[in-house]
Amino acid sequence: MTKKLLTAGLLATVVILTALAIITVLPRGSSKANQMGYVSTCPFAPLSTAMLLVTAGVLWVVRSYIRTRL
Repeated sequence: MTKKLLTAGLLATVVILTALAIITVLPRGSSKANQMGYVSTCPFAPLSTAMLLVTAGVLWVVRSYIRTRL
């Protein structure tokens, strides 16, 4: 796998994970309120949002390392 293809794939994954993190906190129909007290797309909104953003951040750091070091 080439360096350019790998960094492009990581960038796409980071964008998708960030979009999913935003979607989890949108006020949409769910059967019960999340841990913050409001009804959102995901009932585990604070935790799932944080996990998605941390994963996206780690992948961003890996992508930066690949672009600059390898």
